[in-house]
Amino acid sequence: MSKYEVIKAKQWRHVNGATASIYGAVPWQSPAEKLNWTMEECGWTVLNPITGIVGVCRPPWATQEAAQKYADENRPLTMSYGD
Repeated sequence: MSKYEVIKAKQWRHVNGATASIYGAVPWQSPAEKLNWTMEECGWTVLNPITGIVGVCRPPWATQEAAQKYADENRPLTMSYGD
């Protein structure tokens, strides 16, 4: 049986402090605006190896150990909601 994989959580951060997900459209609208965004690590999350979905509808865990505890105690769904 597959289990979640623990991975580093990442997000985009603007120089003004705003954040955006890395799993959607890029948050900038021009090459000049891109310079104001950087990707940063922001904790730990899990990857469902069956569906490729990252995260479980909660903020990232602060420590790798906490994310691993979740991964050890829970099993991923075998298909996505759209299937």
